[in-house]
Amino acid sequence: MITVEEKLLRDRLAVDEITFAIPAQSFAISCAISAEEALPVVTEFALRIAYVCGSLSPTQIQEFFGFSSKETDAVIQALLSERLIQWNDDQLELTSYALARFQDSSDNLPRFFKIQDWSAEVVFDLISFSPAGRTSRLRRSVARATVGLLGSIPATLWHRNFPLEWQP
Repeated sequence: MITVEEKLLRDRLAVDEITFAIPAQSFAISCAISAEEALPVVTEFALRIAYVCGSLSPTQIQEFFGFSSKETDAVIQALLSERLIQWNDDQLELTSYALARFQDSSDNLPRFFKIQDWSAEVVFDLISFSPAGRTSRLRRSVARATVGLLGSIPATLWHRNFPLEWQP
């Protein structure tokens, strides 16, 4: 059975540390990543009802959500400003952009994607052609610093495992 002290000693004490030199190449990568963006609940359900109904009036939106006329106007203005709905006479209908979000989806739910810029320096191992993980120098320095704090643990283990006549 391993005691807490032994576990701490095994986790923190580096013995015979070996360093390997692996051929690697560093690349500065800058790209744009598309990530699915969650819509606000009211926006998503307003788009869903417009998709199912084809077109609807502001009164129908108001009755569906139970909004006041001021709240309904705010929702409609937000959808218009994002170019998700458009006026067709006195009815609201989805724009071609919003319709495409439904058609590109397999479950008939609107899918919107946000483009995020990302840049980083990535090191690739040239043997396996995979990203090389860097060891944390902080983790190693913390481990070395705690060895001094654990100085009494080896003595305690010695005294516990060897009888009194064998102690130096």
